[in-house]
Amino acid sequence: YLEQGQTDYALSSLQRAIRKAEENGSASVQAGVHIRLGLLQRDLGRAADALASFQRAAAVDPASWQAHYNLGLSYLEAGRISESITPLETAVVQAPASGEARLALATAYDQAGSAAEALEQAESALSLLNDELLRVQARFLAGRSEYHLGDYQAAAGHLAIVVEARPGDPQAQLWAGLTEYQRGDYGAAAQYYERAVQLAPASREARANLAAAYLADARYTDAEFIYLELIELDPQDRQSHYNLGWALLSQNRRAAARDAFQAAAALDYAPAAEALAEYFQ
Repeated sequence: YLEQGQTDYALSSLQRAIRKAEENGSASVQAGVHIRLGLLQRDLGRAADALASFQRAAAVDPASWQAHYNLGLSYLEAGRISESITPLETAVVQAPASGEARLALATAYDQAGSAAEALEQAESALSLLNDELLRVQARFLAGRSEYHLGDYQAAAGHLAIVVEARPGDPQAQLWAGLTEYQRGDYGAAAQYYERAVQLAPASREARANLAAAYLADARYTDAEFIYLELIELDPQDRQSHYNLGWALLSQNRRAAARDAFQAAAALDYAPAAEALAEYFQ
């Protein structure tokens, strides 16, 4: 039916199969058909229907790791992070050798801010997965988790591989830059940030980090240029006014630096007031 483009017939066929499975009393068969129905609904963009199908599958057969996995994945895709964790944890317990389940759980932990748990599951997924695209995603999660845990050396190793595999991914470039910045290699950080800005020119985060790397690397005119861009985009960006002051002061342009610090102080940025008191009294 699907190959012939007859989606409605495919859906009704699966629903008939569910009724037959209910009559036969087979929980595993019922759950399996609910899962197939949910996967089809997901492919058709019917996220709410797919979620309901996976919920029914998990209720009918609690021993089905695929039911819990797809249920957790649906919650994850819907942004319901806290609700995704329990079914994904259940799926991992029931199918510890599933790299896909561990990768999904690592993603949920990462988005929930549980770095240690995300790292554990990402590393496990990396050892189990064969699909190279999924392995790269597991490395990305591992690198982000190591960054959050302060292990910048390990994070750099993972993220360098991710950047090589996904050179067009601005988030990979950004996180590689963040890691190099924390390691004190501001030149390398700037190179990653430059690429991130090229790939995502509308990203304020990438531009702000690029300016910070330029400032830390003593590339003061480059930092000035980026901070002026950020201020043009948002005149209320007090931190950019403040950092622009440092870029200008480092070039011994004291009058312009004072103006930048005053603009930041007028926006109630306390460090700017402190800079004015220290350097312009």
